[in-house]
Amino acid sequence: LSAAALVMLFARDAQQKMRSLVHAETQRLLALQEETSRQLQAANRTLQLSEERIEVTLNSIGDAVIATDAQGRVTQINPLATRLTGWTHAQAIGRPVDEIITLVNEDTRQPAVIPVAETLAKGTLQGLANHTVLIARDGSECPIADSCAPIRDRGGLVVGAVLVFRDVTEEYAAQRALRDTNTELERARAEADRANLAKSDFLSNMSHEIRTPMNAIIGMSYLALKSDLTPHQRENIRTIQDSGRHLLGIINDILDFSKIEAGKLTVESTDFTLEKVFENVASLIAAKAGAKGLELVFDVHGDVPPDLIGDPLRLGQVLVNYGNNAVKFTEHGEIDILVRVQERTPDAVVLRFEV
Repeated sequence: LSAAALVMLFARDAQQKMRSLVHAETQRLLALQEETSRQLQAANRTLQLSEERIEVTLNSIGDAVIATDAQGRVTQINPLATRLTGWTHAQAIGRPVDEIITLVNEDTRQPAVIPVAETLAKGTLQGLANHTVLIARDGSECPIADSCAPIRDRGGLVVGAVLVFRDVTEEYAAQRALRDTNTELERARAEADRANLAKSDFLSNMSHEIRTPMNAIIGMSYLALKSDLTPHQRENIRTIQDSGRHLLGIINDILDFSKIEAGKLTVESTDFTLEKVFENVASLIAAKAGAKGLELVFDVHGDVPPDLIGDPLRLGQVLVNYGNNAVKFTEHGEIDILVRVQERTPDAVVLRFEV
């Protein structure tokens, strides 16, 4: 073959190889494009499902939610937020958050700071002050409580903020109702305290007024018993004396009760003898015990000192009260009043009384 023919042959062969290479590369690129397209479609489906889940989650949250980008423009708003602000989803998306939210202080009516800007600037959780009111687009108002948290990317950079708030009208109403109830309770308690004080004053005054003639009756009966009397007369006067002492004991109890309520009851510390206290106790309960066939026994341990320091009147009242109960609930046998040393120190002896 001539040189020209050889050149043509080699040229056709190279062109054929080139076309084969181009075709192979084209097929490879088409396959790569199809794979990329499939991956993009899968990513889009995943993204769509993720967005749908986010939307469903936002719609299911019981609080109003507004998300923003790094510039504070609204990127997401759930239905509860649209209802409270009065802005629809389409109207709110892309707008600066401070255009769709108006906040004022409930008391001063001065504008309140929306915490989104501070959250974006500082990257920290922010909250509203108490008594903040949200003014909706139509002018309606409701008190709200909220918090604002930063949204960060994987590198930790703040790329947005999410504002979560709720209507606290019912909570405030419940708090006011509770305060009103507490106020009423305090007022009722004050009225009850005044009534108790008046009752205590009345009982105290009446007790003092009754004690004077009652002491006269007891004293006169004591003098009468010193005179010449028939057995029947003596028994009658003794009954008058015992009844007078019993009534005087009741009056003393009422007076003490009124003193306790008024916080004025004092316990004396004076010298007295245990024997004298027991004589008074016996004079008030021995007759009732004997009427039921019960024996009244005073059992004092040998190491109990006869001379004591304390309040003989209060001690006697306690023993009479316990003794009367013992007589009332005992059908046969005896009523024992026991005295034992419970504790002995260098400075004092503590006694234990049992009925």
